[in-house]
Amino acid sequence: MASTSETSPVQYEMLDRVAPDAGPLERVARRIGRRLGWDVYRRRSDFHYVPSLYGDRYFKLADIREHPGFGELAAEVIGHGRTYMGYARLFTLWQAVTQAPEGAIAELGVFRGGSSWFLAAAAEQAGGGRRIFSFDTFTHFPETDLELDGSHRPTGDYHPAEDVRRYLSRFASLELREGVFPDTAAGLEDERFGVVHVDSDTYSSYRDALAFFVPRLAPGGIVVLDDYGFVTCPGATQATDEFLAEHGDEVQLFSLLTGQALLIRRSGR
Repeated sequence: MASTSETSPVQYEMLDRVAPDAGPLERVARRIGRRLGWDVYRRRSDFHYVPSLYGDRYFKLADIREHPGFGELAAEVIGHGRTYMGYARLFTLWQAVTQAPEGAIAELGVFRGGSSWFLAAAAEQAGGGRRIFSFDTFTHFPETDLELDGSHRPTGDYHPAEDVRRYLSRFASLELREGVFPDTAAGLEDERFGVVHVDSDTYSSYRDALAFFVPRLAPGGIVVLDDYGFVTCPGATQATDEFLAEHGDEVQLFSLLTGQALLIRRSGR
């Protein structure tokens, strides 16, 4: 239940127009709740209750964990304990891999390897034998700005590269490149990319990632920007916006409620 102190007349009307399968008890509960100063919503496990932002029809949404091909794969990588990504953000990656055009896959910002594992497993599931390149220093952020990058500092909690390499060793198509990007992209100047995942947090890393990968995206290729919508990563947002100011004719930006954003290469570019 939620307080109705900020509920608008339009939202009250929405609460009255409940789902067709709502029984009389649910309708009565909603009306009694309103008199008590509460909004009453149908309970759904693991769901956020923010009707003023997401609407009150959340209970109609399909459970993405039941999506064929996705749910079991996502549950497996989450169970590994090597990624901070939940089902919603992983679903974005899975869709990108399964729907993007032909081309290599890249990830900048590997951490413990969970999202690289997921990208490789999704590519394996989709078929096609894509090459996968995963980039990280595994020791530090190469360059940070105190104003733009907030709490992200050159030193911090990083994971040993050799442990990540062992974790990802089942994927013969995946190449782990350790060091400072874009130096570690040497030899890939002529590569064509279908999907790129940027999860590197800082202004300089986003700036360098977009400058390198966008010109090498296949038409219709997708860059998933993990940090674009997070207030904790203002540098990532600024670097992206600056890039779009100069190259908006090459890519389209779609911001997502997950905090991610998609850059999609325009056809014919």
